[in-house]
Amino acid sequence: MSTIPLTNLLPGTNYTFEWSSANQFHLTTTIQFVTATDPLEAPRKPTHFVFLVPTSNHLRISVFLDDPCPYDNGGRAELNNILIRYRKAAQQLGQGFGGGKALVGYGNWSETHACFQNQLKDPRLLANDIQQNQQIKWSGDSVIQCDVPVDDPGADLEVAVATMNRYGVSPWVPSIYRASEALNAAYFYTTAAHQLLASVTSAIPILLLVLHY
Repeated sequence: MSTIPLTNLLPGTNYTFEWSSANQFHLTTTIQFVTATDPLEAPRKPTHFVFLVPTSNHLRISVFLDDPCPYDNGGRAELNNILIRYRKAAQQLGQGFGGGKALVGYGNWSETHACFQNQLKDPRLLANDIQQNQQIKWSGDSVIQCDVPVDDPGADLEVAVATMNRYGVSPWVPSIYRASEALNAAYFYTTAAHQLLASVTSAIPILLLVLHY
C-alpha cells in the first residue's frame, strides 16, 4: 500500500480523487474514484483508554482512537483535542462480581483538561503559534498518551475521556482508576528497573576481569 499526502485541503469541501498506475511502458486509464468530504459534526468517541504508572501529581493515560478513515464517502470528522475529566470514586457493597465491592463515581466532575500532543517547548513562541500546533491527530492503531494533573494520584477516581472539534464533543467514555493497582504497577516497575540496573552493574567487574585475564 502506498500513501500519498495531500495538502491544502479545506474542511467541508467536496473533492473527487482519481488515480491510475504507470510504469516506463504504459499509463493505465483511470478506473476508480472517490468523493471525500469531512463531516461537519463532532468526532467519534475514543474506543477505550488504559492507565499507566502515575507520577507524584499526574495520572498518565493512553487513549486509543478508532481512526474512522475512510468512512462517510471517504471523509472523517476533524479532531482538535482529547478532553479528560475526573471525580472521586468510592466502594459500594453488592455492586461487584459475586457480591463484592465495586467502585462508583460520585459528586461533581473536575474541570475539563485538554490533552495536547506534540507540544512545542520553545518559550519564545507566541501563544497563538503554540495553540495552532497543539493538536491531536487521528492515530489509528497508535496510542496517544495524556498526563492529567490531580491532587492525589493515590485516590480512587472515575475518569472520563472524550474527543472534540469545533462542532462539538463526542460522548464521554468513563473508566474507574484504582489507585492501589496503579501504585502496585509503579512499585513492580521500579523494582524491576532497579534489579536490572543492579545486574548490569554487577556484571561489569566480571567482564573487566575476563578481559584482563
